[in-house]
Amino acid sequence: MNTDPMNPINLFAFALLDELQQECPADRGSNTVVSPLSLFQTMAIAAYGAQEGKTLDGLLNVTHVDDLEKLCDISRDFSRSNADRDVLSCANAVWSSHLTESFTDDVKANLNAEVFPEAPHKDIINSWVERKTNGMIENLLSADPPDGATLVNAVHFKDQWKTSFMKSFTKEADFHTQQEGEASMKVDMMVAASPYGDTRQKGFDYYADDKVQVAVVPYAHDDYDAVIALPAEGVSVDNFVARDFDVWCEGMQHNKEGSVSFPKFKVEYGVRDMTKLFERMGLVLDGDYSKMGPGLEVGSVLHKAVMTVDEEGTEAAAASAMMMLTAMPIDPPFHMVCDRPFLFIVRHRPTNSIVFIAKIKEPTLV
Repeated sequence: MNTDPMNPINLFAFALLDELQQECPADRGSNTVVSPLSLFQTMAIAAYGAQEGKTLDGLLNVTHVDDLEKLCDISRDFSRSNADRDVLSCANAVWSSHLTESFTDDVKANLNAEVFPEAPHKDIINSWVERKTNGMIENLLSADPPDGATLVNAVHFKDQWKTSFMKSFTKEADFHTQQEGEASMKVDMMVAASPYGDTRQKGFDYYADDKVQVAVVPYAHDDYDAVIALPAEGVSVDNFVARDFDVWCEGMQHNKEGSVSFPKFKVEYGVRDMTKLFERMGLVLDGDYSKMGPGLEVGSVLHKAVMTVDEEGTEAAAASAMMMLTAMPIDPPFHMVCDRPFLFIVRHRPTNSIVFIAKIKEPTLV
């Protein structure tokens, strides 16, 4: 699997956040959650149908990989490697009555995709997505897709903390919704302090510099953890990039004594049409996707994500659909209190890959 610290999924993740911020400046004060893994796998399905040249090059540019083989290797490994589907499940599917035999064989063999040789219908697709995300994603599609091909990926993550946060320690606290502190809201603030977890872990993985504090809170399943990044006072959570994430991960102190506090929250990012966003990132909408089927082109790219975090753990789900139209010495303990906007990242540890990434600016439970 891909273990390059500057791996494409992480580059893709932060590029998505930046593009969403540019596309919807009115949403800058709102929560955002996306699954780069879900959208990455949807792009991989499309790549199997793209002819070499500008169409395939566009998909490679969007996903920050050099060639089709690398793109498909990353996606295939995630599709195949998650044996414990109670923690993370990735599912791919294609609906179309126009698919070529070679494309069908490729996505079945390499991405474990389900292929339905029929015209796409919203009720059938929505039911499939709801089932694959344990009911967290409902009504991804609001209307029947056009007759062509619909590519869908669904990702569901659910895990408990390695050591649950004690509910008796959760207290009401102020959360400053803007960096300058002009506005605040009441939240349920959870706290964990070292020694944390089992006897092998006396503290947290922790990183700090003059711009950020970062702490890692492990899940029960050793392959996943939560990377929580709190900007310093006066630093915007919108300014972080993929290189920052790599610096944090590479510079972690291990078993660092301290405490981490962050609010319980539920964030839902409603169905978002990302077609124009991906076009800006380099996707060729009217390209040559004839390896998939005759006369197909990208009509729309939809994404929806939900994440819930409490004392027990995290549950998150995302679904994406692409519709193809016809056409140092011992330090003192640290204290990290997320009482202002912060990043919450669900990471796959073996590959250092971002599965979900959320900007939490208003941590509500609704």
